[in-house]
Amino acid sequence: MKTACVHVDSWLPDGRRAGDVKVGDLIQLGGERSASLETTVGLVTHSSNAKARAFKMVTASGTRLLCSDTASIWTAEGFVIVPQLLGKSVATRVDNEDIVIRFFETVEVLVEIGTIDVQRITVGDRAFWAGANPGRYILHLGQ
Repeated sequence: MKTACVHVDSWLPDGRRAGDVKVGDLIQLGGERSASLETTVGLVTHSSNAKARAFKMVTASGTRLLCSDTASIWTAEGFVIVPQLLGKSVATRVDNEDIVIRFFETVEVLVEIGTIDVQRITVGDRAFWAGANPGRYILHLGQ
């Protein structure tokens, strides 16, 4: 089985960590097929823990995500798997006190980090927001 997933300690916009997500939960999705990347909500149909070879990516503004090497990330060119993201513009979300900003920015650092614990989250064929730090997220395809 392909394991496209985020690190179990990745933050979601609602304040939960990916490892805490259960089947039946609602999570925030990104409008990967819209220019505004508008946030919607979707129902989790699968959530399980696994180990996977992983990468750390860091965008120009410092938004970080740790995820499996098989994960697909929404870019200005469509979905791209993680090992091919260096220099690509990825969908990014920054939550401030009064405003949520969604935009595309360049991946400046992409480093293989070995095997990590990941959470495989499925919400149909939709992408969800996740990040290594609260308030800063990258749009990751749930599979």
